[in-house]
Amino acid sequence: MPLRFNNQGAYISVVNSDTQGEVYIHKTGLLIQKDNSSSFNLKSDTFVGYYKYADVETPTTSDIDDLIRTLVKWSDAGKDEGGDSLSASEKLLNIRANYKSSASPYINEVVTGGGSSAFAPSQKLFEMTTATTIGSRVVRQSKEYVPDAFASDVIVAAEAGLRQGDMPENVVARVGIFEDADDLTVNASTGGRGVFFEHDQNADTFSLVLRRNEGGSQVETKVDSASFNIDAFDGSGISGYTLDLTKTNLYVFKWDSAREVLRAGILTGESVSYCHEFGRSSNVSDALMGVPVRWEIEHTGDTAPTSTATMYQGKASVFYTDDPLVQVKALDTGTAPKTVFDAPVPLFSLRLKESSNRAKLIPQQVNIINVATNGVAKWELVLNATLTDASFTDVANSFAQFSSAETAAVDGTVIASGYIVSTGLEVVDLEKNGILLVSDVAGVPDVLTLRIVHVSGTVEALGSVHWKERE
Repeated sequence: MPLRFNNQGAYISVVNSDTQGEVYIHKTGLLIQKDNSSSFNLKSDTFVGYYKYADVETPTTSDIDDLIRTLVKWSDAGKDEGGDSLSASEKLLNIRANYKSSASPYINEVVTGGGSSAFAPSQKLFEMTTATTIGSRVVRQSKEYVPDAFASDVIVAAEAGLRQGDMPENVVARVGIFEDADDLTVNASTGGRGVFFEHDQNADTFSLVLRRNEGGSQVETKVDSASFNIDAFDGSGISGYTLDLTKTNLYVFKWDSAREVLRAGILTGESVSYCHEFGRSSNVSDALMGVPVRWEIEHTGDTAPTSTATMYQGKASVFYTDDPLVQVKALDTGTAPKTVFDAPVPLFSLRLKESSNRAKLIPQQVNIINVATNGVAKWELVLNATLTDASFTDVANSFAQFSSAETAAVDGTVIASGYIVSTGLEVVDLEKNGILLVSDVAGVPDVLTLRIVHVSGTVEALGSVHWKERE
């Protein structure tokens, strides 16, 4: 039973090379002990593991005492990190399943053909249901994208119930990290990538699909479970695990940057059992260049189904070992104030460049001042207002675009507001608000606008914005 021990941020993982099973042991409270000259154990509040030194493939050490010293060093380093990830020092993205409105701050949603989505309290999951119409479809995907950072190890874990009850034919349910080029209206020629598990009710197959963009076209490599190269999950494989699609499973995708391979599997008990591996020859890195976590169910047939079909969306987390690029930027409206009287006046707007629509902007602070001596105004931060005469220009060395030319900003969602008085400066701290500027399922970037509403007197306003951005 050859074993590989790995230092994984807040965890030590143990991989059985024969079965490809993997166990993650949290370093908090971890006790590492030598039993005798040939064996040792690892103990925590939730785990006990006994191992023979002769079975250890990695790390390479001179003797059992050297191995114990190495594991203790790993454990002490992990405690300083304070992380809680599967195998990484920082949690990049965490999606809650129990947000009780489809207007989740974490999720973009597309519903077509009469489908529906709603929180299911009894399941504590989100229920996605197709209608009895041709082409009915429900898509829910993370607003944040998994970064294009392949010098880093990345693990994605997404919870889903792919088959609920009796499902009609020609229904396909999917979960993974992927997008569909047909949804995109921005950068469509470069989109259509990812990897996902798929259950096809018509063929009654469970598959792993690698989706790539080749010359502007979306191309898929589909591997049915019978052809998985690690474990078919039919009870006869090395894990002994039999997949039950009617249950809610935690599906795991792991990018190994050192080996340039992608593994996919399922959390079984306290360990991950992998079923298939895509290697370098599959051009995996091309498939994973900035993709969202996504759940999808759709009717694919040419005739209307006789019944509805349901899948469940659960929680998801993304972990990584190296930080993506983070920059801090700021811009302002200059020295010429805008006069506000009858109609509300937008001071500026901020958004992602369309060419960088898989990045994200994180507003940190907005400053507003009324330079007039006798006026009061209300300020509003508005998401995705309808703008008139906006003129967005690229911010130098940035993923962002900025405009201060707009003459009107109507509708939109007000996400913060307050008041400014004569010659008063209002400093709005947004760092803890969790505001993100990302893109929707079609790839269209969010727009954040600072809008000023006249209350009384003379109002002449200036503004500035500070933000972080990351790929």
